[in-house]
Amino acid sequence: MTTEDLNPQGYCPAATCGSPIVMRDRSPSGSSVCALGHYSPTRDVHAEPLVRRARAAKLEAERQAWRDEGAATERAAIVSDLRDDLRDLRSYGAPDDVEAWLAEVIAYIASGAHRSAQEPA
Repeated sequence: MTTEDLNPQGYCPAATCGSPIVMRDRSPSGSSVCALGHYSPTRDVHAEPLVRRARAAKLEAERQAWRDEGAATERAAIVSDLRDDLRDLRSYGAPDDVEAWLAEVIAYIASGAHRSAQEPA
């Protein structure tokens, strides 16, 4: 669908409708009517059809899943490296408190808790 194919009046904001607007009052408090007869405030009319909005939402969800998967892969690699370091420390006879601290760091990173602590609220 190109921009030439878009309805210049917009599309119905009803959750399951998305039909083209056939009558639109452009005043600040105006209402619009879609092809299926839904009345809605003109300020709520969507510029893009429901299918395109749904596709955009699906793509965003897929992007987020890829980001999460990438973070999990990176986290697994870091944990693997730290576990190797812990094994080396044990073989060299490192103090128990150092081993305990590194084991806590590994558990913290493996749980993913560090991600939620870094993200703004």
